[in-house]
Amino acid sequence: MLARLLRLAGHEVAVAGGLAAAVEAAQGRAFDVVVSDIDLPDGSGQDLLLLLGSRLPAIAISGSGTEEDARRSL
Repeated sequence: MLARLLRLAGHEVAVAGGLAAAVEAAQGRAFDVVVSDIDLPDGSGQDLLLLLGSRLPAIAISGSGTEEDARRSL
């Protein structure tokens, strides 16, 4: 749903279902921002940012919203 809303607002969006798919989708592309769930099926949003190897602005999303999730997102 978030991807759909961003596209309706005129943004180009790449969607991936996990860490490996996101890294693959990022090959040869430049992004302005990364929006990622903190917990991915095969890793974490933190892992994703490390694998992308840049200091992209990022937005962390979490369905649980625990204190640990807030700490990890910072």
